[in-house]
Amino acid sequence: MGIFEVVAVIVLVAGAAIVQSMTGFGFALLIVPPLVLLLGPREAVVIANVVGTALAGAMLIRLHAEVQWATAFLLIGASLAGMPIGLLVLTQTSPDVLQVLIAVTVIVFTLLLMSGLSLGSQLTRTGSIMTGLVAGTLRTSTSMAGPPIVLYLQGTAMPSGVFRSTITAFFFLSGLGAVLVFAGEGSLTGELALVGVASAPAVYAGLRVGANLYGRIGEARFRGLVFAVLIASALMAIAGALMP
Repeated sequence: MGIFEVVAVIVLVAGAAIVQSMTGFGFALLIVPPLVLLLGPREAVVIANVVGTALAGAMLIRLHAEVQWATAFLLIGASLAGMPIGLLVLTQTSPDVLQVLIAVTVIVFTLLLMSGLSLGSQLTRTGSIMTGLVAGTLRTSTSMAGPPIVLYLQGTAMPSGVFRSTITAFFFLSGLGAVLVFAGEGSLTGELALVGVASAPAVYAGLRVGANLYGRIGEARFRGLVFAVLIASALMAIAGALMP
């Protein structure tokens, strides 16, 4: 990986961290499609998991007091069961097909999040297990574990602060599991790990900038812009996969 690619990754990480800090969602959705075009789909998924886990850990330091741990642990446990399935998809699918799969996943989940759809009105053990299983599968195949959790939790009576804290705990602990899976399987190479470490200052800077901007820009308008960027980046990823 050359210096251009490393710098580009760091810039993308900073931008996605700003979005995550301001809206509470969207890091993987935003960063994976351009990383696919830059590095390839498998490398993009691994890097997004590594950096996204670090981002969630930094956020959890501030948000841990409001985490609903019973729900978080149930979702995390189920997600661990889904990770081997996602890893199989990641390692056995051709890069072009995987690139299209990632892009389509971004578009579908972006449209679902824009619609405000919720998957239920209350937390249930069965619902949490099924949602966690899907999220774990997506975590190691596309890095996009967040949308199923958001769609599941946002229709419940969970207060917004608890919601954001709980999903951040899920991102961090499930991310640690995914990183260990990648390391054990060999997808997390030394080069990718070093790029993740080099991106740490961008994570911190993105969080600080996002926190400073929060409240200065109308959240509804900002989310609309984010959704537009998500769909545009996904379409570029599809075009890149289909071009000869």
